[in-house]
Amino acid sequence: GGGRTICVLAGGVLNPYPACHTEDFRAIIDRGGLIVSEVAPTARPAKWRFLTRNRLIAGWSAATIVVEAGARSGALATARWAMGCGRELGAVPGAVDAPMSVGCLELARNGATIIRDGRDAAELAGPIGAEDVAPLFGMPVERDHGIAALPPVARRVWEALPARACADVSAICVSAGLGREEVSRALMDLAVAGLVTSSTRGWARREGGDAVG
Repeated sequence: GGGRTICVLAGGVLNPYPACHTEDFRAIIDRGGLIVSEVAPTARPAKWRFLTRNRLIAGWSAATIVVEAGARSGALATARWAMGCGRELGAVPGAVDAPMSVGCLELARNGATIIRDGRDAAELAGPIGAEDVAPLFGMPVERDHGIAALPPVARRVWEALPARACADVSAICVSAGLGREEVSRALMDLAVAGLVTSSTRGWARREGGDAVG
């Protein structure tokens, strides 16, 4: 996607660790990425340095995403640094009974954003074009019309009316769970909109009224 990889080492740049990933380190450099460290080039990677270098990973990133993390994991230390720096934090969920999912699930439980795919990761790291933003879960994909466009109270009153019978205001109040004043006002609004009619028998839905735009 045109991005660059930056690898932050716990040891010096002349001592990349683990040695089994030498080809990966070389590939990062060949593709325009960086291998960086805050210690001397020949410094050996000590256990405590992995935890301290995590603050650089968190501080330099717009967002930190934890993919796997056990109950005691260096990735959780990075997550704590990210929260301390005010950075965005995401977690990739896993099986609830998997040891390496414990940390991610705990982060998610405490407010980290759930990451499902690369799109979620890109959205967490920074704003994307408005044309690329997918509708939020439950957000209408088109404008509401007719009954669906009514204000909440008016719609509640309309739905409280019998489908093919009349009802008086008292019965509508009970069905809608609203007070008489609210129901009366909503009925007037519905009548003006041509959605209901009134007679000596009470109020009723107007035939074809649910299709009014």
